[in-house]
Amino acid sequence: MDSQAKYKLIARLPLFQAGLQRVIAGAEHYKLALMCAEADPLSCHRAILVCREISKTRPDMRIIHILPDGSTESHEEAEQRLIKLHGLEPELFGSLSSETGLIEEAYYRQAEKIGFRKSLVEI
Repeated sequence: MDSQAKYKLIARLPLFQAGLQRVIAGAEHYKLALMCAEADPLSCHRAILVCREISKTRPDMRIIHILPDGSTESHEEAEQRLIKLHGLEPELFGSLSSETGLIEEAYYRQAEKIGFRKSLVEI
């Protein structure tokens, strides 16, 4: 049996929301950098969990990712790359018929791919 971090549930936790508000408040007064050891922002929970929630809470806040070669990518560009990474195409009907739906599905798939997993041993 496996246990995996569920980013949508984590995002609703009061402690996560308090931390998110601290980051947002800090960004109003300072230039902040949230660092990670992952080379690609799409492989990092900061982009898939934290930046996603910041952009939902404060869509006016500018989020820039630093890529391995030193170039930068806006969070909106990262979302478009995320859609392509998962091979998502707009559909005529349903949740994938809008840009928002495509982005949500791409986030879901990436969270499933990179979310922490712990194998539980049955006794």
